[in-house]
Amino acid sequence: MSNMTSNKLPDTVIGVSSLVDFVGYKNLKDIPARIDTGARTSSLWASDIKIKNKVATFKLFGPESNYYTGKVVRKPVVGTREVTSSTGHEQTRYVVNMSVKLHGKRLNAKFTLSDRSTQTYPILIGRNTLRGNFLVDSGDPGEAMIYKYPDEAKEFTESEAL
Repeated sequence: MSNMTSNKLPDTVIGVSSLVDFVGYKNLKDIPARIDTGARTSSLWASDIKIKNKVATFKLFGPESNYYTGKVVRKPVVGTREVTSSTGHEQTRYVVNMSVKLHGKRLNAKFTLSDRSTQTYPILIGRNTLRGNFLVDSGDPGEAMIYKYPDEAKEFTESEAL
């Protein structure tokens, strides 16, 4: 028997944004997420993060977010990740498992806890969550299009083909 994985590609194609439901949280549905194949691990906006006895206590999102409920979440810390931002800043982040629903698929995903208050999307879905589940069409803006600048929408109608 071979240890090689199947080369069968996933049949679900998604765009560069999506809507995420948190399984087990009735008020946390249709949260916009950035789909980012350049990021290894998914990231979640968390505030008031405290770690004690390998358990993370935090609130999903921040008070300035439309999705903030103030509810305290407790999850075991399953690890840490050294994350380098696009500007080169390195940071150690705690990692927790969260069950989410993305395009009808229930996934147990690892998320780093991060202050994403300055980011357009409160959630980033990285390639470890996407692998084996979805193909990403970089030309499709997806179902949770949020544009920080009006010109961004034009990117999906431009073509660089010769």
